[in-house]
Amino acid sequence: MYNIKVPKIIINPTLNPNLDKKKSKAPILRPYYRPFFFLAVPLSIINIVLSILFFAFLPPEIPIFHTMIQPDDRLADSMMIFILPILATIINVIHALVIYFGRKYELLLLNIFSYFTIFIQLLLLAVLLRTVLVII
Repeated sequence: MYNIKVPKIIINPTLNPNLDKKKSKAPILRPYYRPFFFLAVPLSIINIVLSILFFAFLPPEIPIFHTMIQPDDRLADSMMIFILPILATIINVIHALVIYFGRKYELLLLNIFSYFTIFIQLLLLAVLLRTVLVII
């Protein structure tokens, strides 16, 4: 006859999922991004900064293409030193997109991919330092 709502008495609040409305905040930087952002991006920035710093000390022509057969083909304009930081930045952007869109797949593969990105950044930095230190 009468439609009376009786409040439920809950003894243990952990049993009722409606009482615990606090949402856990997701970390700003997900665990699969941490190696990428803590090592690969700073290495790319170091690559850019070093190429800008060393550009003032470079001669007009620098030997970038060491594998060319003809000695005349090995020399390039000193502006070509910026190929390495540009390449490093492009690789970082592409790998960040791959890691972002692949986040729902296996995290081990994402970690391996991010460590591979770090390895590529180290190689590009080593090539830049080798090229500059041979000249200077």
